[in-house]
Amino acid sequence: MTRLLVLALSVIGVSAHVSMVPNYGGESGGYMYSAIKVPHGEKGMHTTRMVVHVPRGVLSARPEVPSGWNVTVINYDLAEEDRYLSHGNPVTTAPDQIIFQAETPAAALYTDHLMLIGLQLKIGCSFRDQVTSDYSGSNSIWQGQYTLWFKVEQHSSYDNSLLVEKSSLWTGALLDGEDGSSPSWNPPHGAGVKACPYIFIYPGGRCSIDHSGESVVGGLTWMGNYIDPVENQKEVKHEQHVIELATEAALTAQENLDELYAEEHELAAMELTVAALTARIDSLEDDKDNLLLLAVVAVALSAALAGVFVGLCCFRVTAKSSFARVISAVPLVSEYQAKGGVTMTSVTADRA
Repeated sequence: MTRLLVLALSVIGVSAHVSMVPNYGGESGGYMYSAIKVPHGEKGMHTTRMVVHVPRGVLSARPEVPSGWNVTVINYDLAEEDRYLSHGNPVTTAPDQIIFQAETPAAALYTDHLMLIGLQLKIGCSFRDQVTSDYSGSNSIWQGQYTLWFKVEQHSSYDNSLLVEKSSLWTGALLDGEDGSSPSWNPPHGAGVKACPYIFIYPGGRCSIDHSGESVVGGLTWMGNYIDPVENQKEVKHEQHVIELATEAALTAQENLDELYAEEHELAAMELTVAALTARIDSLEDDKDNLLLLAVVAVALSAALAGVFVGLCCFRVTAKSSFARVISAVPLVSEYQAKGGVTMTSVTADRA
């Protein structure tokens, strides 16, 4: 039975980054249960696909399967010295990627939900995948702790679709500086990557390691160097927990500030839009006044022309002869001398 937990939470106040819960207390050579906490993806979109890159040094990762999703685990071949026996059977591979794919749009992680996907992990004893300044690699010392980075690609789609349109890369693996300083969990804005989920581990007492030609129990191998097991595991776990709480709080505060900054930019853009619309309205008001004046003049001219037309109609009805004379400029009665000296009078027919 899946232990997937989907919580309907308000986006406001919820950490907007992918993380491992818990993300401290992993013992070398031991087993650990953790979960990937996945918030909403891109704004206004839904998460439909995730790719988890399992850090080197994790020998086994058994994911829970969310309802409505399918899960594919891609393995790689272990180096000879990292192979081990499990219940008497040789294990020669380890997980490289875990791919989570929503089967339908309805099963996608919606923007107002939070998803927790459990992982049963087996931590190894040898770690050689050094993180570098370009965020590659998956093993580093960060915050003074042995850190395994779980890089996550979170892919988002629009409503009623599984087509990936945007992606968030939670892949910013970090490492301490040579002077021992630790960078903030959240990479710089221009890095193109976001805060990467991680787990703090410590050298415990479970590993059997060939150290300097001798078999020793406990500790771990880090970048080819043997690290003795810690003497007080409880104290180490407490320290890791305190660091985890501090880094979580710092990143959440930074995300809240970024959100406020983004909202201020959106507000400024809206103010510019409102100002432009106001100017346009003022321009339309001026245009309206001009159009109104033109309309009044047009009405006056129309009334004048209508008056002239009505006057002409009345003139025609009451004085047809005069109207005809005025219109044609031809007299209605004309005299002319006919043959024989007789004067003739011609009456022009009324043209009306």
